[in-house]
Amino acid sequence: MIEANEILAKIEARQLWAQFHKDLLIEIRTLLRRALPEEYAIFVETEAVIIAPPLSARVATTEPDVAVGRDEAILPVARPGSRSTTAALEVDEDFELYTAYALVIRRAPENRLVAVCEMLSPTNKGLAGKLEKEKCFRKRELYLDAGVNILEIDALLEGDRLVPPALAGLSRYARNAWTVLHGGAKRRWRGWGWDPHEPLPAIDWEVEEGVQASLSLGQALEQAVTFNRWERLAR
Repeated sequence: MIEANEILAKIEARQLWAQFHKDLLIEIRTLLRRALPEEYAIFVETEAVIIAPPLSARVATTEPDVAVGRDEAILPVARPGSRSTTAALEVDEDFELYTAYALVIRRAPENRLVAVCEMLSPTNKGLAGKLEKEKCFRKRELYLDAGVNILEIDALLEGDRLVPPALAGLSRYARNAWTVLHGGAKRRWRGWGWDPHEPLPAIDWEVEEGVQASLSLGQALEQAVTFNRWERLAR
Protein backbone atom coordinates (compact mmCIF):
# COMPACT_ATOMS: atom_id res chain seq x y z
CA MET A 1 0.00 0.00 0.00
CA ILE A 2 1.46 3.36 -1.03
CA GLU A 3 1.82 5.98 1.69
CA ALA A 4 0.59 8.94 -0.34
CA ASN A 5 2.07 11.87 1.56
CA GLU A 6 5.44 10.13 1.89
CA ILE A 7 5.81 9.50 -1.84
CA LEU A 8 4.72 13.08 -2.59
CA ALA A 9 7.43 14.38 -0.26
CA LYS A 10 10.07 12.17 -1.90
CA ILE A 11 9.10 13.25 -5.41
CA GLU A 12 9.26 16.89 -4.34
CA ALA A 13 12.62 16.46 -2.58
CA ARG A 14 14.13 14.75 -5.65
CA GLN A 15 12.86 17.61 -7.85
CA LEU A 16 10.82 15.22 -9.99
CA TRP A 17 7.58 17.18 -9.93
CA ALA A 18 7.96 18.35 -13.56
CA GLN A 19 7.66 14.73 -14.71
CA PHE A 20 5.32 13.36 -12.06
CA HIS A 21 2.50 15.88 -12.20
CA LYS A 22 1.70 14.89 -15.79
CA ASP A 23 1.22 11.26 -14.70
CA LEU A 24 -1.03 12.41 -11.87
CA LEU A 25 -3.16 14.60 -14.15
CA ILE A 26 -3.59 11.70 -16.59
CA GLU A 27 -4.95 9.52 -13.77
CA ILE A 28 -7.25 12.32 -12.65
CA ARG A 29 -8.51 12.52 -16.25
CA THR A 30 -9.22 8.77 -16.20
CA LEU A 31 -11.30 9.08 -13.03
CA LEU A 32 -13.17 12.10 -14.38
CA ARG A 33 -13.93 10.30 -17.66
CA ARG A 34 -15.84 7.66 -15.72
CA ALA A 35 -17.81 10.27 -13.79
CA LEU A 36 -18.74 12.88 -16.41
CA PRO A 37 -21.37 12.65 -19.16
CA GLU A 38 -20.17 11.93 -22.69
CA GLU A 39 -20.67 15.50 -23.92
CA TYR A 40 -17.68 16.59 -21.80
CA ALA A 41 -14.26 16.12 -23.39
CA ILE A 42 -11.20 16.11 -21.11
CA PHE A 43 -7.73 17.08 -22.31
CA VAL A 44 -4.29 17.35 -20.73
CA GLU A 45 -2.68 20.41 -22.31
CA THR A 46 0.95 21.53 -22.20
CA GLU A 47 2.65 24.88 -21.84
CA ALA A 48 6.40 25.49 -22.18
CA VAL A 49 7.71 27.95 -19.58
CA ILE A 50 11.17 29.52 -19.83
CA ILE A 51 12.54 30.41 -16.41
CA ALA A 52 15.30 33.02 -16.60
CA PRO A 53 17.21 34.55 -13.69
CA PRO A 54 15.87 37.86 -12.30
CA LEU A 55 17.29 41.04 -13.81
CA SER A 56 19.16 41.73 -10.59
CA ALA A 57 21.04 38.42 -10.81
CA ARG A 58 24.72 38.54 -11.67
CA VAL A 59 25.48 37.27 -15.17
CA ALA A 60 28.83 36.12 -16.49
CA THR A 61 30.53 38.35 -19.05
CA THR A 62 33.43 37.49 -21.30
CA GLU A 63 36.35 39.54 -22.55
CA PRO A 64 38.68 38.74 -25.46
CA ASP A 65 41.74 36.62 -24.75
CA VAL A 66 43.75 38.59 -27.32
CA ALA A 67 43.35 42.30 -28.06
CA VAL A 68 44.66 43.68 -31.37
CA GLY A 69 45.41 47.39 -31.63
CA ARG A 70 47.27 49.86 -33.80
CA ASP A 71 48.99 53.19 -33.46
CA GLU A 72 46.58 56.07 -32.82
CA ALA A 73 48.48 58.13 -35.38
CA ILE A 74 47.35 55.94 -38.28
CA LEU A 75 43.71 55.52 -37.23
CA PRO A 76 41.29 56.96 -39.79
CA VAL A 77 39.58 60.20 -38.84
CA ALA A 78 35.91 59.64 -38.02
CA ARG A 79 33.54 61.50 -40.27
CA PRO A 80 30.91 63.78 -38.68
CA GLY A 81 27.83 61.79 -37.70
CA SER A 82 29.57 58.43 -37.92
CA ARG A 83 29.87 56.00 -34.99
CA SER A 84 32.69 53.59 -34.26
CA THR A 85 32.40 50.53 -32.07
CA THR A 86 35.40 50.06 -29.82
CA ALA A 87 34.19 47.10 -27.73
CA ALA A 88 31.72 44.23 -27.78
CA LEU A 89 29.99 42.63 -24.81
CA GLU A 90 29.05 38.99 -24.67
CA VAL A 91 26.73 37.77 -21.92
CA ASP A 92 26.03 34.19 -20.86
CA GLU A 93 22.61 33.74 -19.23
CA ASP A 94 21.33 30.46 -17.82
CA PHE A 95 17.69 29.52 -18.20
CA GLU A 96 15.51 26.51 -17.54
CA LEU A 97 12.79 25.17 -19.83
CA TYR A 98 9.90 23.80 -17.79
CA THR A 99 6.84 22.04 -19.23
CA ALA A 100 3.64 22.72 -17.32
CA TYR A 101 0.50 20.63 -17.72
CA ALA A 102 -3.14 21.46 -17.06
CA LEU A 103 -6.36 19.50 -17.42
CA VAL A 104 -9.16 21.24 -19.31
CA ILE A 105 -12.79 20.22 -19.74
CA ARG A 106 -14.81 21.29 -22.79
CA ARG A 107 -18.49 20.74 -23.49
CA ALA A 108 -19.73 19.57 -26.90
CA PRO A 109 -21.01 20.47 -29.38
CA GLU A 110 -19.85 24.07 -28.97
CA ASN A 111 -16.42 23.01 -27.62
CA ARG A 112 -16.82 25.52 -24.81
CA LEU A 113 -14.17 25.58 -22.08
CA VAL A 114 -16.10 25.06 -18.84
CA ALA A 115 -13.51 23.93 -16.27
CA VAL A 116 -9.79 23.54 -15.64
CA CYS A 117 -7.70 21.58 -13.16
CA GLU A 118 -4.41 23.27 -12.32
CA MET A 119 -1.71 21.53 -10.29
CA LEU A 120 0.74 23.97 -8.74
CA SER A 121 4.43 23.54 -9.48
CA PRO A 122 7.49 24.85 -7.61
CA THR A 123 7.73 27.67 -10.16
CA ASN A 124 4.10 28.71 -9.56
CA LYS A 125 4.84 28.93 -5.84
CA GLY A 126 7.68 31.41 -6.21
CA LEU A 127 10.65 29.05 -5.85
CA ALA A 128 12.02 30.21 -9.22
CA GLY A 129 11.35 33.89 -8.60
CA LYS A 130 8.55 36.37 -8.15
CA LEU A 131 7.67 36.63 -11.85
CA GLU A 132 6.37 33.08 -12.24
CA LYS A 133 4.18 33.41 -9.16
CA GLU A 134 2.67 36.62 -10.54
CA LYS A 135 1.97 34.84 -13.85
CA CYS A 136 0.15 32.11 -11.93
CA PHE A 137 -2.09 34.72 -10.28
CA ARG A 138 -2.79 36.41 -13.64
CA LYS A 139 -3.75 33.12 -15.25
CA ARG A 140 -6.11 32.37 -12.37
CA GLU A 141 -7.74 35.79 -12.72
CA LEU A 142 -8.24 35.26 -16.46
CA TYR A 143 -10.12 32.02 -15.76
CA LEU A 144 -12.21 33.68 -13.07
CA ASP A 145 -13.07 36.66 -15.30
CA ALA A 146 -14.10 34.27 -18.09
CA GLY A 147 -16.41 32.30 -15.79
CA VAL A 148 -14.35 29.11 -16.02
CA ASN A 149 -14.76 26.74 -13.06
CA ILE A 150 -11.49 25.79 -11.38
CA LEU A 151 -9.99 22.94 -9.41
CA GLU A 152 -6.54 23.86 -8.09
CA ILE A 153 -4.34 21.35 -6.25
CA ASP A 154 -1.26 22.28 -4.21
CA ALA A 155 0.40 19.02 -3.16
CA LEU A 156 3.81 20.61 -2.50
CA LEU A 157 5.24 21.40 0.93
CA GLU A 158 7.68 24.12 -0.14
CA GLY A 159 6.85 27.60 -1.36
CA ASP A 160 4.11 30.09 -0.65
CA ARG A 161 0.48 29.12 -0.10
CA LEU A 162 -1.43 30.64 -3.03
CA VAL A 163 -4.98 30.11 -1.79
CA PRO A 164 -7.59 32.70 -2.82
CA PRO A 165 -8.70 35.22 -0.17
CA ALA A 166 -12.11 33.54 0.17
CA LEU A 167 -10.36 30.36 1.40
CA ALA A 168 -7.53 31.94 3.40
CA GLY A 169 -8.02 29.36 6.19
CA LEU A 170 -6.48 26.69 3.94
CA SER A 171 -3.08 28.34 4.40
CA ARG A 172 -2.59 26.60 7.74
CA TYR A 173 -2.47 23.17 6.07
CA ALA A 174 0.64 21.64 4.50
CA ARG A 175 -1.26 20.78 1.30
CA ASN A 176 -4.58 21.93 -0.11
CA ALA A 177 -7.06 21.79 -2.96
CA TRP A 178 -9.97 24.07 -3.77
CA THR A 179 -12.71 24.60 -6.34
CA VAL A 180 -14.75 27.55 -7.50
CA LEU A 181 -18.08 27.31 -9.34
CA HIS A 182 -19.66 30.21 -11.22
CA GLY A 183 -23.43 30.32 -10.95
CA GLY A 184 -25.57 33.34 -11.72
CA ALA A 185 -24.13 36.35 -9.92
CA LYS A 186 -22.23 34.25 -7.35
CA ARG A 187 -19.08 32.20 -7.01
CA ARG A 188 -19.18 29.16 -4.77
CA TRP A 189 -15.82 28.29 -3.18
CA ARG A 190 -14.95 24.98 -1.53
CA GLY A 191 -11.63 23.96 -0.01
CA TRP A 192 -9.86 20.90 1.39
CA GLY A 193 -6.67 20.93 3.42
CA TRP A 194 -4.53 18.12 4.77
CA ASP A 195 -1.30 17.69 6.71
CA PRO A 196 1.40 15.01 6.18
CA HIS A 197 -0.18 12.56 8.63
CA GLU A 198 -3.65 12.79 7.02
CA PRO A 199 -5.07 10.96 3.97
CA LEU A 200 -5.58 12.76 0.69
CA PRO A 201 -9.16 14.01 0.34
CA ALA A 202 -11.97 12.97 -1.96
CA ILE A 203 -13.10 16.06 -3.84
CA ASP A 204 -16.63 16.68 -5.08
CA TRP A 205 -15.92 18.84 -8.12
CA GLU A 206 -18.87 20.56 -9.74
CA VAL A 207 -17.48 21.19 -13.21
CA GLU A 208 -20.71 22.95 -14.19
CA GLU A 209 -23.77 23.75 -12.18
CA GLY A 210 -25.58 20.47 -11.61
CA VAL A 211 -22.76 18.35 -13.09
CA GLN A 212 -20.62 16.89 -10.32
CA ALA A 213 -17.74 14.41 -10.29
CA SER A 214 -16.36 12.74 -7.17
CA LEU A 215 -12.57 12.61 -7.42
CA SER A 216 -10.39 10.62 -5.03
CA LEU A 217 -6.94 12.22 -5.00
CA GLY A 218 -5.59 9.22 -3.10
CA GLN A 219 -6.77 6.82 -5.80
CA ALA A 220 -5.38 9.00 -8.60
CA LEU A 221 -2.03 9.24 -6.82
CA GLU A 222 -1.78 5.49 -6.24
CA GLN A 223 -2.52 4.76 -9.91
CA ALA A 224 0.03 7.34 -11.07
CA VAL A 225 2.74 6.01 -8.75
CA THR A 226 2.08 2.40 -9.76
CA PHE A 227 2.05 3.09 -13.51
CA ASN A 228 5.64 4.37 -13.68
CA ARG A 229 6.91 2.82 -10.43
CA TRP A 230 7.56 6.21 -8.86
CA GLU A 231 8.48 4.64 -5.55
CA ARG A 232 11.61 3.33 -7.25
CA LEU A 233 12.34 6.54 -9.18
CA ALA A 234 12.02 8.71 -6.06
CA ARG A 235 14.21 6.60 -3.76
